[in-house]
Amino acid sequence: MPELPEVESARTVIERNGLGRRIVDVDDSDTFVCRPHLPGEIRHALLGGELVSAMRRGKSMWCLTGPETDEITLGIHLGMSGKIVIADANGSEVDGG
Repeated sequence: MPELPEVESARTVIERNGLGRRIVDVDDSDTFVCRPHLPGEIRHALLGGELVSAMRRGKSMWCLTGPETDEITLGIHLGMSGKIVIADANGSEVDGG
């Protein structure tokens, strides 16, 4: 389980490289990881939006996605790996933490 410094590091990776970027794809096909949502629900809600902010309280992390008139909160749990990877459109890693 990631500790506070790892969660804060992941949050800053999103803040530094992800804010303002358009969400172009979402893989929510893993029914265990994305529970209680059905496959496609998270993708439908996030696709085309953009990351507006990244926040953390303790080991909990979440992002607001926009547009601002229709913000959606995306909760993120780092699981055992504790890593967030942001990639360019071609799949090249921009940053990881």
